[in-house]
Amino acid sequence: LSPSMGPLAPLFFSTLGGAILLSVALAALGHSVVWPPTPLAWGVLAVFSLTTIALAALLLFHAMKVLDAGRAAIGTTIEPFVAAILAMALLGQGLDPLGWSGLLVLVAGVAGAYSLGRPPSPPRSSGPLDPSPPAPDRP
Repeated sequence: LSPSMGPLAPLFFSTLGGAILLSVALAALGHSVVWPPTPLAWGVLAVFSLTTIALAALLLFHAMKVLDAGRAAIGTTIEPFVAAILAMALLGQGLDPLGWSGLLVLVAGVAGAYSLGRPPSPPRSSGPLDPSPPAPDRP
């Protein structure tokens, strides 16, 4: 794989590899792969695959390009929050008090990390690798 292929190639191959490993693990445990039984089920599978795997990964890759690594890492920690909210909204699942406490800690941690902002940059050295021009001589 070359960098010119962009993020789609590793995304495709990692998803394919995961599916193959899961199929092998299911077979080793004596289970069979259950394929979607109807065209509607295949469509739902395709939509979920494109939105929860492909789109999410592409957005993450884009964030890694435009944000510094620290901010991107903090942003990815919000994924469990989004998953919990979607599970409540779309699947009718709820959270117990411990789950709500966990979400509050998660949101507080992410908000706190973002509110701290970027740490101050270290002072520039005047060593041989300093790209700034030398100071003019003063009489």
